[in-house]
Amino acid sequence: MPSTQISIKEWISSTPKTTTTGASMPTYSFQPLTKAHRTSDYYLDTWIQTMQYTHNIDLLWGRIIRTNINYIATGYNGHGDWVKIPCANLNTAKLYMGRFMTERVFKRHTHKAAAYALLEQQRLDRLASKDK
Repeated sequence: MPSTQISIKEWISSTPKTTTTGASMPTYSFQPLTKAHRTSDYYLDTWIQTMQYTHNIDLLWGRIIRTNINYIATGYNGHGDWVKIPCANLNTAKLYMGRFMTERVFKRHTHKAAAYALLEQQRLDRLASKDK
């Protein structure tokens, strides 16, 4: 099929114009994007959702942290444990994320998880000192 080249003026004049009442400038209506125009990110996100639903992946409620070397999926798993999963790329990290926390909530839970880890370590140290 040969391609036809038209000038921008011809293209704009052939585009249907729709104006609203009282508008001083015409607005141009364009066709929505078809499936052929979707990016590869759309298909990759669809694949990630399919993998999450069809496989037994323990999804996290948290955030993805970028370390400039890799990505770390951090948050609560289905058992309520605070976990950190290092991932080689962003798509692998997305595979582990079920729901995303807001940044404010994530910071609060990060500090809470650190405080619980400190208390647990102190409890283990006390138990170890009693056994001696």
